Amino acid sequence: MPRSATRRPASKGSVPAFSARLLLLLLILVGAAVRAYRLGADSLWYDETVSLLLAGKPVPALVAHTARDIHPPFYYLVLRFWTLLAGRSEMAAAWLSYAAGLLLLPATYALVIRVTRRGDVALGAVALMAISPYHVWYAQEVRMYTLGALLAVLGGRAAWTLLDDTLRHGGEPVSSSAWRTLVVTSALGLYTLYYYAFWLMTLAGVVVGVLAVEGWRRGQRIWALLRPWAKAAMLTLLLWFPWIPVAYRQAVDPPVPPWRQWTPLAELARESFAALAFGQSVRPEAIPGWLAVALLLYGLGLLRLATHPRLRHPVRATVFFAAWTWGPLLLIVFFSLFQPLYHVRYVFTYSPPFYAVVAAGSLALLEVAWRAQRTARARVPLYPAVLVLVALFWAGTSAYSLRRFWHDPRYRADDFRGAVARLEANWHPGDALLINAGYVYPAFNYYFRGPVAWQGRVVNYRGWPNEAEGEGLVVLQTGSLEGSPSLGWGRPESDFYLTGEAETAAALERVAQQHPRLWVLRAYDTVTDPNGFVRRWLEERGLLFYDEQLTGPSNIRLQGWLMPAAFGAAPTMEVVAQFMAPESNVPLVRLEGVARPPGRLRGGENLYLTFYVQPLPDLQGPLRLSAGLFDATGRQWAVEDRAPLGPLLTLADVQGRGAVAVPVRLSLPPGLPPGNYEVRLKLYRPVDGRSLVPAGETIVPPDQVRTVLVEVLPTLATVPAPAAERSLNEVAGPPPAAGCYPAQAFFPAG
Repeated sequence: MPRSATRRPASKGSVPAFSARLLLLLLILVGAAVRAYRLGADSLWYDETVSLLLAGKPVPALVAHTARDIHPPFYYLVLRFWTLLAGRSEMAAAWLSYAAGLLLLPATYALVIRVTRRGDVALGAVALMAISPYHVWYAQEVRMYTLGALLAVLGGRAAWTLLDDTLRHGGEPVSSSAWRTLVVTSALGLYTLYYYAFWLMTLAGVVVGVLAVEGWRRGQRIWALLRPWAKAAMLTLLLWFPWIPVAYRQAVDPPVPPWRQWTPLAELARESFAALAFGQSVRPEAIPGWLAVALLLYGLGLLRLATHPRLRHPVRATVFFAAWTWGPLLLIVFFSLFQPLYHVRYVFTYSPPFYAVVAAGSLALLEVAWRAQRTARARVPLYPAVLVLVALFWAGTSAYSLRRFWHDPRYRADDFRGAVARLEANWHPGDALLINAGYVYPAFNYYFRGPVAWQGRVVNYRGWPNEAEGEGLVVLQTGSLEGSPSLGWGRPESDFYLTGEAETAAALERVAQQHPRLWVLRAYDTVTDPNGFVRRWLEERGLLFYDEQLTGPSNIRLQGWLMPAAFGAAPTMEVVAQFMAPESNVPLVRLEGVARPPGRLRGGENLYLTFYVQPLPDLQGPLRLSAGLFDATGRQWAVEDRAPLGPLLTLADVQGRGAVAVPVRLSLPPGLPPGNYEVRLKLYRPVDGRSLVPAGETIVPPDQVRTVLVEVLPTLATVPAPAAERSLNEVAGPPPAAGCYPAQAFFPAG
């Protein structure tokens, strides 16, 4: 018989110390690489922007804001000091979670070694966690969950050490370092995440149960065994005492509208187990076979841990690991009978021991295969086959889930970055933005780079800002339209607050009479506008000209509405021209004037213009508008080509309403030579590219109308020049041939 057939597999025995350290290092490097892939690549979703909003506040304001929120302040404080060092970009902010998620790997190894004394189980747990889609997900999210899980692992290891010492010494003085670690991590955990309390309650239940059984067996009084634990609990509560009144009020009278719903127990169990095993980027109902295999390995792991002959306390270790993961979840289910509390993300805090049990089950299966192969005297390569199958199962399912997490739009974060980028590309001075949820404004504030003229509650908005406040976007927050009278605790600075439909309608009416266009960043408005009042009001008062749904699970969307203020306004500069059909010279559109532009601009700035256009009765079908900036020689330096009102609304749709305001933005290229420039306008039909024929006193044949003059000053030295590989002609357009200025060179028809 070949010698290799009788050799024990590596997974059967304990791993040599040097090999274990080397394997652990390799697994940590794998985990680091997987977690680093696409770190900070996606948009932050609104919870993450809340993290950065709070981290950007001074410490007193940060603590005061979290006291009005639903999470305690420790993570935000750590994030504040981290971002002061590393910056506030998506990647820099995510590095804190990345670091905590990476530290979970060696911390879990140390925990499993301490509990089981089995290096193979500990390395197996780390291997599964290194590629776990669930752990990669939260290691890339700017939230407190990886920090909470890390504190739980450190505290759990200290608790096991303390439990061993308590039973060994019969309640006499125990390991001071473990005792202090448990106290500190428990207090910090409560200051990080309130759901940490469910883990502490579970830990207390396990400790009391174990000590009660051991005390009964030894004939000892349980109080003598519980004494160090009681001191640790009292000191933890003492450290947490300053925050207890805040936590109590947040629990019994939440300052936010209810958004969670009761989850049926079967769905809750299936979703939680699927997330632990395969992450949140696969649907549990679509993978019953995977779930069956993972459940089999988990059950086999519990059985193997409970019966392992080389564990010092096999039953205690099994109960410890199983209770760690599922005990807090059962408590969440219990308290959800009074107020729904479950979300799959909260299970993450209790997840690390799950992988130790699954690793034990996988190793037990390999042990069975090895014994069967030994019985078959190496004629059947059963052990290698099972080893390959187990490795392929976990690696394959993780790779599939991670690919969906990284690249499937259904599992990408809500694309607030894309929504705000669309807004920045389309907004115009005089526009207002309606944020239809209490906590969406942090996402807007994080990503918006333009000027903001006024921001606050829509019911507090009284009119267009004065000149001292400058021109910019007016940002209106609706908060919540219904709920308990104590919503936001009635405080004016709260993010969620009760507003009635009547006062909301009155405020929106003021907006409609003063702002030609109203943008709406719709997100989570089923929570803050559950009856759809704002949506109905907009449909009744406005005309939808823009509507785009962005990627992400919450179906956020950016909408643009043309409001009554867009019609009938008098231009500040009269520029009269008619645009006629090229075939029949029938007038289709009348230009009545333009709002007076700013007197002086510089290269790198935007020129905002508003044309007042009257669609005439014979106009049919869509038109496009082109506006260009020209120097005295006729050379084009900037151009905007767009649908006059937006992609969903044409000039023909607003016939009979009077002249309509048409906003235009020309981006002046950096390095634009100083001097006087003129803005020319033309209209054309996108179906055939033919221009309407203008008639008036300021015509530039064959199809352009001179409108306004603009003085351009030298570009500031602080404005970056175009990239060296791009000439100014590429940025602004090539000069036309001498004495020849074809319209197509200035205004592309597409």
